Amino acid sequence: MLYNNEMLPTLTVESSPRSINILLYKLLSLRRIEYLTVDRELKIKEISLKVQDFAYIHEEVGEGKDVRDSFPELIGIEGLLEDIFEERQQDCQLKSISRVLEDGSYLYLNLYIFGYKGQANADRLIILCEDVTDSIGSQPTMLQAANKTSMKGEHVAAAGDYIDKIINSLGDVLFVTGTSGQIKKLNQAAQQLFGYTESELIGQSISMITAEEELLRKVSQLPPALKSEYWPQVKVACQTKIGLKVIVAFSCSTFETTTGSPDADREVIQDFVYIGKDITKQQRIKKCQEAQYAVTHILSESSSLDSATPKILQAICQSFGWDFGELWTPAEVEKETRLGEEIKSEKDPLWCLPLSCPIEETPCWRRVAVWQAAEEVRQFAENYQQITLAAGEGLPGAVSRSGFYAVDY
Repeated sequence: MLYNNEMLPTLTVESSPRSINILLYKLLSLRRIEYLTVDRELKIKEISLKVQDFAYIHEEVGEGKDVRDSFPELIGIEGLLEDIFEERQQDCQLKSISRVLEDGSYLYLNLYIFGYKGQANADRLIILCEDVTDSIGSQPTMLQAANKTSMKGEHVAAAGDYIDKIINSLGDVLFVTGTSGQIKKLNQAAQQLFGYTESELIGQSISMITAEEELLRKVSQLPPALKSEYWPQVKVACQTKIGLKVIVAFSCSTFETTTGSPDADREVIQDFVYIGKDITKQQRIKKCQEAQYAVTHILSESSSLDSATPKILQAICQSFGWDFGELWTPAEVEKETRLGEEIKSEKDPLWCLPLSCPIEETPCWRRVAVWQAAEEVRQFAENYQQITLAAGEGLPGAVSRSGFYAVDY
């Protein structure tokens, strides 16, 4: 540093060794400053008397040695040093570098780096080492604490990023909610299954995807031994963003975190963790097998199909958890033949029909059996016990035409 408005002379090719020595003398006389010079290969060419005191490894300071061995702070900034050589950059400063001395105390130094042309136009860098311990040495504890805090912050950020990668790599869905059911965290699998983005679910209630939030909460709060023995998983019906129903088997648990400093009153926060697996397909297969077994058992014990029909309808509905079921059969009426958009009587001669259109018989449909699980639909079933629909009308007609049926859970 310079005082009394002293100006450093510009170092050019014409600068003589004597002018450089005068400049260095002025600098050294101001405060404790040592120096060394290096060439383009960062090999040490010249050193001052006590510059070793500033080095990380004293023994590595010597003519012909790589300056980075004694001042490792220069590692990684070789491009910047090259810019100084090429005069694309005027100088460089590295401040508040610390060294631990043999007695355990700290030495703080600043490095000032600038270039000049030496004898025979050889390019050099001058590295000035300034002792600034007196200015900041009274605050080593503060500096150490700041460094530790910075390291902890970097560690926490890295750990958080690592945990996020693990969570998003899980094939099972994951939700973390607060005690109010508000979603705090979810992973990529949850977004894919339910069709929501992370921003659409964060801060919302988990009831957006399942109405059985209270069941999940109760299972989460069971004792670990009881939970693992009797409640390894809880199966709940969920709904996607577009309204599709899926069955998810959740493993539920809780964890607690504390906030506040050790000296202050700490607040305990309880969160709920739900890890689930989509078992919709497995449940569908299981229910189909249950229905098939029930129908086979009923047929084996029934004397006629008419007597078995109501029992079969009931068994199918109960296997799939339906509240209402109907059995429709073709009505005993005169059949019609449908050609594209035209209806022709079967009495018409075949030669009158367009040969390019297939012949499809579309009978009327009559409801012959009803089963209901709830009293609310009993009156509806009794009042409309005998219903006959014309060909193609209603759900029976649509199923008859398309041959398609859907099972929803």
